[in-house]
Amino acid sequence: MRNWFWLKLMPLAEQAAEEFLKNAPRTADGKSVRDAGGFAWVIVHAPSYHLRAALKQPGEIERGYSGTWYVSHFRNHAKGPAWQSITAQEKTCRAACDVLRKHFDEHGRFSTISRMD
Repeated sequence: MRNWFWLKLMPLAEQAAEEFLKNAPRTADGKSVRDAGGFAWVIVHAPSYHLRAALKQPGEIERGYSGTWYVSHFRNHAKGPAWQSITAQEKTCRAACDVLRKHFDEHGRFSTISRMD
């Protein structure tokens, strides 16, 4: 499953960030996206034992609060001028979440959360 994550999901997360950057408003110097700073994560509520076990060994899942688990680090794919942008991070996580729902919906409830910095 780890290979599936890296081969399928990570490129989608990167692509979502790149698409956002094409039209994102920039600061005057062009080095940053003009957006609120923050962070976003993919979480899974009540993951199945099989999903948890498959992702735990390679370090792709971490226990959160109240039965939620954080899945991988898709937000890290918002790079360059978008790294601080909460919108870019949310878009990378949503893209990954959509694919996870499509392929692993029976193994948990996937969603995204974000926090402003």
